[in-house]
Amino acid sequence: MSSDFWDNLRKATLARDNYMCFICERKVKLDVHKLVYPKNLYDIKMYSCISLCPGCHKKIHKKLERLKDDR
Repeated sequence: MSSDFWDNLRKATLARDNYMCFICERKVKLDVHKLVYPKNLYDIKMYSCISLCPGCHKKIHKKLERLKDDR
């Protein structure tokens, strides 16, 4: 997803999280992870986003995949 909306939301999320990973608190290159995916991606709210380092982001997605497999 690349748009002015997402760029602004991403920057605001990173600033809110003090440019550090929500899980490990490292200050490295960060991704912004969406906790909730609304039907319209332009309805994403900052409270449903967190800043994650690539390692923690990967771990989150692996855990989510395991949860899906357990259904």
